[in-house]
Amino acid sequence: MMPNVRLGRDVSVSPEKEAEAERLIDAFLEAAIQSGELYTKPEPVIENELVRHLTEQLFIPNARARELARAALSFRKGFGPLEPLIREEGVSDIWVVGPKRIIYEKWGVQGVFDGGFENERQLQLFVEKLAARANRSVDYANPITSFIITEGETFYRIAIAVRPVSPIPTLAIRRFTSVPSVDGMIESGYFSEEAGAFFRWAVLSRRNFLVSGGMGTGKTTLLASALKETDPMELPLLIEEVMEMPVTNRDVPNLRRIVVKPPAFDGSGEIGLAYLLKTALQMKPTRVIVSEVRDGAIFYMLQAMQIGHEGSMSTMHAENATKALFARLPMMLAQSPEMRELSYEDKLQFIASSVHMIVHLVQEPKPLRRYPKPGFRHVGEIVEIVEEPKPDAIPVFRWNPETERVEPTGHVPERLFEGAWRYGHAPDEAWFRKPVPKKTFVPGGPA
Repeated sequence: MMPNVRLGRDVSVSPEKEAEAERLIDAFLEAAIQSGELYTKPEPVIENELVRHLTEQLFIPNARARELARAALSFRKGFGPLEPLIREEGVSDIWVVGPKRIIYEKWGVQGVFDGGFENERQLQLFVEKLAARANRSVDYANPITSFIITEGETFYRIAIAVRPVSPIPTLAIRRFTSVPSVDGMIESGYFSEEAGAFFRWAVLSRRNFLVSGGMGTGKTTLLASALKETDPMELPLLIEEVMEMPVTNRDVPNLRRIVVKPPAFDGSGEIGLAYLLKTALQMKPTRVIVSEVRDGAIFYMLQAMQIGHEGSMSTMHAENATKALFARLPMMLAQSPEMRELSYEDKLQFIASSVHMIVHLVQEPKPLRRYPKPGFRHVGEIVEIVEEPKPDAIPVFRWNPETERVEPTGHVPERLFEGAWRYGHAPDEAWFRKPVPKKTFVPGGPA
């Protein structure tokens, strides 16, 4: 699957030789891909070989052959025709629906890219090249894949589908820039000052929490920001279905990460999220972080929270924190063999005994007064999960659409103070706008 390299008109190259050069370049690069040399040999070596091939076959000047070779090889650098979009500030998502139909999201607003690929064949080469950069293959035998590509401080999460699962090659690209700090999120309005300080305190106090929200609300980014707030001597373990968390050992020195192994074409060899969660506890993590849980594997995530891995965290899709607790989490637990037969009430009790807090994220569809760019992302609410007298989600902070700030509700989250006893992080009464009962926080007191 080769790109068509359009040759500029040149007095030394006839139209017939232009067409022949395209065919020769096509065949040369196809052979280099099949042999693996295109991705293993240094680019100058490949370029020289292609130049020699063109001059020997077409008898064209060496300078012209090199020009054509570089034009062809430049296609496999970076993001090819998508490069202008990738480099444009504010673009967070790109969807390639077809060779000439490319949609992007910039500052929360969708647009149509006026560039594109020449044809389906060029698009197929592009997705093969992207996959090869991550040591993946995408072809008829492996028609769907997802992976991460890094460029400095920027991460790109890429999902690709080709025949036979998709009639034409399609892909989605999510761009993560450097992970903001909690202080940076406060400055941007993502948190209010009180809510941001409270969130950092909950992380340092090793409270278990989930981040909920819709697509593109920043759940993974918030999880990465929370990880950056942890003690550098901790031994956190990150478990992912696909490597997507924009955090490295520069941010979290002792971070270990393991990734799901997808099945082979015949269905064998899969190492799933549930299995990783069950066995990874032997690695003695101080915290367990799962980038996202969608099914019955949530049982092992919640169990890890219960058996001493304090400060564990994960993300999930939900409309709000209340629905996360009362609808989405019980539904996922119902997919777990270990919890399938238990009643709805028992599932709720299991959840409430594991999770201390849910942070729900929102993306605004329209501009706000204080934030005129559409697509503004912010915390919608932070709720405490209580066990008694029955499981419930009680808001501690909530977005106020009038002031466009995340404001305290006045609820004092006494259950969250349990971690403060052990780890010595005192709550600030200013967060709640009412006195904190002293019995709930005793520095150096019993666990």
